[in-house]
Amino acid sequence: MSISLVKDSGKTGDNLTNDAHINLGFDLANGAVTYTLKSIVKGKEKVIGKAGTSFDAKLLDDAGNFLLPATSKAGQYVLEVKQGEVASSLSFTVDNKLPSALKIAIANDTGKKSDKITNDATLKLTGLETGATVEWYNSTAKQWQTVATDLLTVDGKTTLLKTGDLLTGDFKGTLELRQVDAAGNAQKAATKVVLTYDTTAPEVLNSSVPSEADSIANGKSSVVRIISNEKLIGLDKSDFVVSNTALASVGAIKEVVQKDGTVAYDVTLTASKTGGGDVSLSFAKNAAVTDVAGNALNVAALAEEALAGFWIGNGNLQVSLVEDTGKAGDYITNNGDINISAIRSDSAIEFRIKANSESLPEGSIDWIDIEGLVIDGTSETISIESLYELANLSLENSPVDGWKDTIEFRQVNELTGKTSGSTALTFTYDNYADMFFGESPESDEVANGQSVVLQFTSDEKLAGFDKSDLMVTNAALASITGVKEQMVTEDDWVYWNYNVTVKAGATDGEVGVQFADSASITDLAGNEIDLAAIEPYLLFIV
Repeated sequence: MSISLVKDSGKTGDNLTNDAHINLGFDLANGAVTYTLKSIVKGKEKVIGKAGTSFDAKLLDDAGNFLLPATSKAGQYVLEVKQGEVASSLSFTVDNKLPSALKIAIANDTGKKSDKITNDATLKLTGLETGATVEWYNSTAKQWQTVATDLLTVDGKTTLLKTGDLLTGDFKGTLELRQVDAAGNAQKAATKVVLTYDTTAPEVLNSSVPSEADSIANGKSSVVRIISNEKLIGLDKSDFVVSNTALASVGAIKEVVQKDGTVAYDVTLTASKTGGGDVSLSFAKNAAVTDVAGNALNVAALAEEALAGFWIGNGNLQVSLVEDTGKAGDYITNNGDINISAIRSDSAIEFRIKANSESLPEGSIDWIDIEGLVIDGTSETISIESLYELANLSLENSPVDGWKDTIEFRQVNELTGKTSGSTALTFTYDNYADMFFGESPESDEVANGQSVVLQFTSDEKLAGFDKSDLMVTNAALASITGVKEQMVTEDDWVYWNYNVTVKAGATDGEVGVQFADSASITDLAGNEIDLAAIEPYLLFIV
């Protein structure tokens, strides 16, 4: 004959139960059965009812199990059963008292204080009874499941639960927990905790310039829009750097929540009042930005590339002659190079000859791309001849003193197609050395004390021609008293007169007029005249 608990609801074999139904392993046909039920209080036994009470089959429940009188109350009991000479006993404890509800708090709320958003899902449990187990409700499986003991750590009067190991990933919602005491009694109502468990780092999805402007005028501002997949915390202007702080600075940052749930951050970039050049905006490598849960933005990777780039200033090119070989500021030159600066790295350069320029007296031409121009940096030099060639013009058709032209330049952003304003350069390019020759006088004889006017002719205006450029071979007989531009003809020939005066009382003789060895005569562009090719004049004193 044997007796046992129908339901050992505690740990197997500990005879701790919340259900006092007893399984009696005997047959009444073998004889009468008596039982004695004792309670144990503070180590002392006390018989409940009458010792040796006869078993009454009416005490069986529908399942054939026997519920002893008075055992519905919690306590420690000993049941002794006897049938004839055969006896058996069972010591057991009944605990049908429900444990109190657990108290739960987020151990480390890594987000804003008390917002229950965290990247650390460890929960702090208080009120957990000794020997009790913790269960959580798996909403996916729709059942209560026991929390493994290795996920629980006792910390004084509290127990820490690594909830993150229970979840399959990030979680947002209500988590239900309960404790089940050693007898198998579960707390009456589950304890619920609302939390957002977020371990995913935020991402910057893209950056753009809403205005599509690729330049910022001096003293003006533009906005760079950064789109994040979630709200960012701690983002301010110290988290950004500009490539040239002399040209631009970071200002206010405005947060804009998008309809699709993403979050935009408009970062203001203000240009300096003066100066120009390329500027880029990037994340600072030491930026400290997180999402609401405290997950850090990977700024190290983001800092490798610029978020946006701008040209500071009006975006126009700066154009000048490489060398103004004529008079300073007259823009007449024999150096055929033009310097173009303030070039953006992502731009192409275009030019056109402006209407009413001498090379195109009947109109202008469309903008022409300067093909083959290799841009290395922010400035380049290009030859005037190559521009005329691209415009299908030949310098062989220009006048001897060159065309006076105005050429306009602009740059085109190859990424956006936007063009800058035009920058004009007006100049005369003349690399032709003038024709220069002397005119023979009507008579080569000059009387004592008289003067004779001699003449040179050139095919364009000259610079630096005066009497110091001439000399007489016999200064005792004559001198040169002046050089003067006499007139310019309709066909642009220029006549130069100079006087040779014979001294009074000079003896008969021969006087030659020639250019001095130190003579230096150029046209307005600085092209030197070949004076060696000009024969000297010969005068006779009579």
